[in-house]
Amino acid sequence: MANNLDEEFEKLMYELDFMLTDKRPEGWHPERSIMRFLDEKEWYLSDGGYSRISYSWNQHSIFLTSNSLDKPKERWTTVEAQEKIMQINEIINQAIEEYE
Repeated sequence: MANNLDEEFEKLMYELDFMLTDKRPEGWHPERSIMRFLDEKEWYLSDGGYSRISYSWNQHSIFLTSNSLDKPKERWTTVEAQEKIMQINEIINQAIEEYE
């Protein structure tokens, strides 16, 4: 898998994290690579770890876990967040195709 997909994935996830929580992610996430994210199953958002993003293999898309805080849940449905989510899904699915 091309390393640039991982870099783009991390960039977009950080942008989505900030969009949902109003907090800048600090440091490097262990889920940085796409395959590690899929293996670990969750990306913890910068709201203290209450809100998480996971990937649905059935839907081929990321989703916000049900125990996430209200603010990220509300922002998840905005047009801006949905556009970012679509970009992230495209990158993840491209990486999966390349990996197989």
